[in-house]
Amino acid sequence: MKLDFDPAEQHYLNAIVEQGYCQTLEEAIRKAVRQAREQDEARDARLAALLAEGEADMKAGRYTPFSDDLMASLMKEAKERVAAGYTNYNPDVVG
Repeated sequence: MKLDFDPAEQHYLNAIVEQGYCQTLEEAIRKAVRQAREQDEARDARLAALLAEGEADMKAGRYTPFSDDLMASLMKEAKERVAAGYTNYNPDVVG
């Protein structure tokens, strides 16, 4: 397999090896892939847990039915948050 990296990525990988964090470029790449996979798996587990929680809430009757008024309220709240400079978004939802 042949991989091409842009100069910034190549510099970063070389620095990881030069600083002793990894012995080889291959090790650095394997480590990056492993970390990306672990992050994806953790995100998937969080979303599965949230889905199960939502399904349990729905079965127990803990939900608000969708309506035009609900959508208008959500849009108003979102616009107010943007106007106030809110930036603490959930990366699992806003990507």
